[in-house]
Order: sequence, then C-alpha cells, then structure tokens
Amino acid sequence: MAVELEQYCMDRLSPNLNVDMVASSSGYHEPLSEEWREYFRKLRGTKVFIYDTETLRLIFKSDSIQYLVDNLNIHRKSVNDCATTGKVI
Repeated sequence: MAVELEQYCMDRLSPNLNVDMVASSSGYHEPLSEEWREYFRKLRGTKVFIYDTETLRLIFKSDSIQYLVDNLNIHRKSVNDCATTGKVI
C-alpha cells in the first residue's frame, strides 16, 4: 500500500527532484558523469574575481573558492576575510 501511495504521489506531483519515477524500483541510480559534476560544482560555487589593487585591472577569476584553496594554496579563511572586509592580506 505504501508503494502504491508513493507512486500515486509521484504521478500526481511529478517532482523534478526524484530521478527514479517508479516507486517500486530498487532506488539505485547511476553515478553522475564528470560533465554533470562540473556543472553542479560551478552552480553551487562562489565566483571569485581578483583585481590588481593599484590598476584595478582584473588579473584572475575562478568559478569557486575551492579552486584557490586547491591550486593556489590560499587558505579559505583568507579568501573569506578579503571578501568580507575588502582588505588585502
């Protein structure tokens, strides 16, 4: 009865968050492709723009703070502090 009710709700509401629209299925989903992982990472990331403080020219941009942390060895707290205070560390 629970599976029937779940299927009824899915059919009526057509939720876009439920990938598997069959209530009695195993619930197993294929892993996300690299393209989708990249898309979702960019979607939820915080874009970062770094400017030269003297010329105000854009010198670097990134789709996420995590890129700076991973590739430029800049601590996340330093990036957040600069964004919050506007001061260069």
